[in-house]
Amino acid sequence: MQINLALEPIVSLIAGILILFMPRLLN
Repeated sequence: MQINLALEPIVSLIAGILILFMPRLLN
């Protein structure tokens, strides 16, 4: 469970970065 709690913020950050950069990569 501790690993999940540690990974959640990292996964959320990666998801946010992907959402921000996906339009730039697609264009």
